[in-house]
Amino acid sequence: MILAAREVNAALQQRDMDRLFYAIQNLLNAAANVSKALWGSGGKLAVGRQPLRDSIGIGDDSPLRNVTMRNNFEHFDERLDRWWKDSTHHNHIDFVVGPPNAVAGADDIDRFRFFDPTTTNLTFWGQEFNIQALLRSPTDTPEA
Repeated sequence: MILAAREVNAALQQRDMDRLFYAIQNLLNAAANVSKALWGSGGKLAVGRQPLRDSIGIGDDSPLRNVTMRNNFEHFDERLDRWWKDSTHHNHIDFVVGPPNAVAGADDIDRFRFFDPTTTNLTFWGQEFNIQALLRSPTDTPEA
């Protein structure tokens, strides 16, 4: 995960948006693999892996547990099928660096991958996920 985070930072510094979204997807995939190690696929092994999580101070409220954003990226083809079926206007806004409101007048279903470097929030169809939270130690407190 740390290598992917470094790639995110490097891509931002170089203003390389293709590399940025590639690195973000790698970070989400790495975090999902950690999630599987800690809870099992779909949380099926959560009870049995509780001692592991306890030993490293990871609670069930950890952002590592949430793999929804990774699923949005990983199953993009399924999201496109749903978008085609459910979108009223069929606008397709994707790979945006900036806040979700950077493009006005679009429905959430038409807004795919947005990354706001000022907040490190990743937004997909109105769902927000803070990628910086993946890299915090369990003892870190969010900045005020």
